Amino acid sequence: MSPKMGEYTLQDDIARMAAHIADLDAHTFDVRELIRTGEYYTGGVSFQATKALTIDRLYGVPLILARAMTFDRLVIEVTVGGAGGTRARLGIYNNGPNLYPGSLLLDAGLVAVDAIAVVSLNIAQSLTKGIYWLAIISDGTPTVRAVNYVHNPIPVLGIYAASLDRTQTGWWKPDAFGALPDPFPAAATLNWDTTPGIAARVLSLD
Repeated sequence: MSPKMGEYTLQDDIARMAAHIADLDAHTFDVRELIRTGEYYTGGVSFQATKALTIDRLYGVPLILARAMTFDRLVIEVTVGGAGGTRARLGIYNNGPNLYPGSLLLDAGLVAVDAIAVVSLNIAQSLTKGIYWLAIISDGTPTVRAVNYVHNPIPVLGIYAASLDRTQTGWWKPDAFGALPDPFPAAATLNWDTTPGIAARVLSLD
């Protein structure tokens, strides 16, 4: 039976529902899902500062992913080299309770940090949507590009309580240089100034 003039068909209803769903997507879409492959990603922060690493100190900086991705490289920028032979170890931790680094996901290995350079490690790591922690520890005191408390647009770790003009950018904990500990050591301290910056290169959007 053909519809009368002015009546809606099932096809009309489906078309209106599809248009409404598209409209909802436009309003709820997370722009952080738009990532260009082959480029380095930091989870939304920018590296607008530098930081001299403290020897035998493990740092963790949040990596926030709005979608699943596969990464093929971790990278840091050394702006002042450490003493000859100085090294750093990079890795990734899973997220634990209350936005604290948890179990070790990847110990990526060592890079030389005794000269000014952008240095990297090849990896093959797929991550699902969520929060992870990029980690670095050094056996020296090189200076690296860093996350500044002012240029941290996603303050998931809150505001520094003693001075409300800055965000907290990561965690640090004294730890002997070597293989990354599993899990991340307990009772770390929140950084309220700068945290070493580590970027990851996007191979594919999964």
